[in-house]
Amino acid sequence: MAIYKVQTTINSLDELTVVLDPGHGGDDVGSLDNTETIYEKTLTLATAKTVKKTLEAAGINVIMTRTKDSEYTRLAKVAEITNNANANLFISFHYDNYDYANQAEGYTTYYYYDHSEAFANTIHTQLAANNSLSDRGVQVANYMVLRNTFVPGILLELGYLNNDNDLAIMNTANYRQMVADAILAGIENYYNLSK
Repeated sequence: MAIYKVQTTINSLDELTVVLDPGHGGDDVGSLDNTETIYEKTLTLATAKTVKKTLEAAGINVIMTRTKDSEYTRLAKVAEITNNANANLFISFHYDNYDYANQAEGYTTYYYYDHSEAFANTIHTQLAANNSLSDRGVQVANYMVLRNTFVPGILLELGYLNNDNDLAIMNTANYRQMVADAILAGIENYYNLSK
């Protein structure tokens, strides 16, 4: 496997390019809530758009792997977009699901390569600071979008769609903004740019 250089030193946020991947899309709706009326693809896009606005306001260049609910970006294409963009960081957004309704809860941060571990821990720490959902920790996972993306990357499962308590919290603009603020703070900490 090729060795990829991970840039861990920058002077300002406007030097950064971050790829945001709203999971699923188009005919791939992802997970459903218990009433089967709320789709994962809708929440991931709304979350990514909030994060994009927050990061761009801080000067970060943001690339989205999709911008419309009707779009679906193949997993291999997600990685290709990231690798070809000369990006610094990659974040994929998802909402979880369990076989039995209301039996699992909380948010998880996943990474694959060792060079992504510090980024995963930094973002997760910020998410945990203001998140009222259960903390399921940072875990290694062999997801294609992480395996095929060679910059520091994470996949966030931001709560369980088929847990009514999680859904009531995470299906709000406030929750999405909390996630966005946590990601910005995490990026600042990762690059030692915190004020």
